[in-house]
Amino acid sequence: MVLSKRLKTVAEAVTPGSRVADVGTDHAYVPIWLIEQGLVPLAIASDVKEGPLSRAENHIREQGLEDRIRTRLGSGLEPLDPEEVDTVIMAGMGGDLICRLLEARTEFFSRGRELILQPQSEWFKVRRILHRYNYRIDREWMVYEDGHYYLIIRGLPGQETFDSEVDYLYGRYLADRRDPVLLDYLKKEYRKKESILQTLEKQLGSGSRPSSEQAAKDNLNTNLNKNTREKDTMNHDNGAKEYENKDNVKNNKDLEDRQEETRISDVREKIIRDRIREISGEMEKIAEKM
Repeated sequence: MVLSKRLKTVAEAVTPGSRVADVGTDHAYVPIWLIEQGLVPLAIASDVKEGPLSRAENHIREQGLEDRIRTRLGSGLEPLDPEEVDTVIMAGMGGDLICRLLEARTEFFSRGRELILQPQSEWFKVRRILHRYNYRIDREWMVYEDGHYYLIIRGLPGQETFDSEVDYLYGRYLADRRDPVLLDYLKKEYRKKESILQTLEKQLGSGSRPSSEQAAKDNLNTNLNKNTREKDTMNHDNGAKEYENKDNVKNNKDLEDRQEETRISDVREKIIRDRIREISGEMEKIAEKM
């Protein structure tokens, strides 16, 4: 069995000799590899869907490992007993989903099971839930494969907290060791946000309006004064009055339109400025780790 760089890193994070459960196993590649390498004695491959679990069972049979790898159908940790495993693998899921699955079975924390977690997103949530349940981040790995960066976290029982939000966002383990893959990831994130910032600043500059609300009011007053002078020289017949009324209504409508444009422009400017501050703050956090 040949694994991708991501899955091989996940598999190699397992402590040798452990009884392993691979949650969301899909093809059961990781359990098969671990057994074939002689790294673990037994494994459980579970999945929430029958299709992936059926594929896993076929691969297990093809390798002749039915007596070493059992399969379970069910969501997350539900089909597992914490007493039958030493290590739980959860790879290829969103960070929020991993957290929800762990919180649904907190006994795996209280029993001190080794957790090998590979969140596809929201890494900070995974780090936080480990700390919330008195786990420490024993080690992290980051790999780059097929245009994507993958983070693998090994959590073990132990007290640990991070004082800085930056450590939850980008990690402390890899940053302290100046991991080259993490540094490459941070540089790309910085450049990406820098590009967004430049675009926002251009939008802010191009959003300046030629006249303010006060200028619109002044313009209206000028028009009204002009209308008053014209009215004094016009015949006071019904047709003239009707014309003047329509003109005043038009001017009032023009003012309302300009005031609305001013309001929209102010809101737009505030949104852009708030986003600029947000992006600038994110860039500062990234720079702390670079």
